[in-house]
Amino acid sequence: MEFLYILYFTIPALIVGLLAYFMLTAFFKNEERKRNLELRLKNEELFTPLRLQAYERMSLFLERISPPNLLPRVSQPGISAKDFKQMLIAEINNEYQHNLSQQIYVSHQVWVLIRAVKEQIINMINVCNTRMHDDAKAIDLSKAIFAVMIEQDENPVQKALDFLSKEVHIIFASNEK
Repeated sequence: MEFLYILYFTIPALIVGLLAYFMLTAFFKNEERKRNLELRLKNEELFTPLRLQAYERMSLFLERISPPNLLPRVSQPGISAKDFKQMLIAEINNEYQHNLSQQIYVSHQVWVLIRAVKEQIINMINVCNTRMHDDAKAIDLSKAIFAVMIEQDENPVQKALDFLSKEVHIIFASNEK
């Protein structure tokens, strides 16, 4: 009889205890999910402007290394084509080094594309320089670079800028949801 009396109080207590355990576990999991969501939203709120700024800087980088903008900016009257080539490549590398930290904010595809465009432009400058005679001037190298650009079917800088623009639109679309 005593055993039944103990079961009479123990079973309801166990049921209430288990019910309380499961309810508290569910409550704490839900609260943790809420905190994680709030943290993620707060991080996105802080991180999105940095990402957009990085995309802006990458656009500016591409514009600055684009030959139509780069050549007049670096040009100095009377210098040789060889010296001009070195100045152009140094300027491109300086711009690249200045923006290196932006790779943590842009997608991997964008960063690979940025590096590829940089290398394409340096390669084009080197190829054009190899076609120059020893006494060629900077203006001759500039003309050769512009001629190669005109011959190209697509402008690598513009292609990269278009890709950047599409990614920024994707970022905005994902943040609006």
